[in-house]
Amino acid sequence: MNEITQEKKMLRQKLSAVRNQLSPSVGMEQSEQACQHLIELTQALHIRSVLVYIPFRSELNTWPYVEWCWQHHIHVLAPLCDVATHTMILYPLYNKDQLRSGAYGIMEPDNLKLNPTNEIPEAVIVPGLAFNSKGQRLGYGGGYYDRLYERFGDHTTWIGIAHEQQLVEEIPVDHYDIILNFVVSNKGIETFS
Repeated sequence: MNEITQEKKMLRQKLSAVRNQLSPSVGMEQSEQACQHLIELTQALHIRSVLVYIPFRSELNTWPYVEWCWQHHIHVLAPLCDVATHTMILYPLYNKDQLRSGAYGIMEPDNLKLNPTNEIPEAVIVPGLAFNSKGQRLGYGGGYYDRLYERFGDHTTWIGIAHEQQLVEEIPVDHYDIILNFVVSNKGIETFS
């Protein structure tokens, strides 16, 4: 295991514990505030289609944002993880009833009822354990979003979303790691080139 990989592993453990210690009420309040900032950014950028992760465990809850998108006729896509290839298959999402428990216990589109899409969303909302002021992200180690970044690159806007407790000074990065265009938290919006 190289030095960067070891640093990432240690930081994942630390930040996962920090996020897990947030009380449900604080987590929900911060999620609602972050989603409001994300709505403002979506409006400012005139985004009409978006890939959104389905929140899992103590991740920032994106449901207020998803429901706002549905109400405002913004096309919502959700990912299904292909564990064999560590890639994501994208599906349109119109309501919560289209979800089922999938890889890693995460709610995913029901691929028996839905058809995948090749659509490139105008924005991708990216989860993570940590984000910094350079637009760098520490993910979970599966590389799913990094591979998606290889597919879409600059054809879409990359937006990280997090609780303020997940914002850190430094993140160890590899050459293939995503550089985000924006990071949104309950504290506001940070913009990167």
